[in-house]
Amino acid sequence: MAVDIKKLAHLDDEPLIITREQLQNEFDYIVAQQMLRDMAQKGLISLSELDKITVLNLEIFSPELTSIMPTNA
Repeated sequence: MAVDIKKLAHLDDEPLIITREQLQNEFDYIVAQQMLRDMAQKGLISLSELDKITVLNLEIFSPELTSIMPTNA
């Protein structure tokens, strides 16, 4: 089953179709990034490490909706 989500950008009127797996990847990416930010704030990892792991997370989770999410979520 796919979820039909309208694009927020007004570039076109076609809906964005996202599968449960893609939605799970979005969630997993957000959770992983929040954990990384918490670790960086506590000094457990450096900002350089945060950046490197973020690149890996983008490759692993392939998030598509995070560009419309607030960065402080």
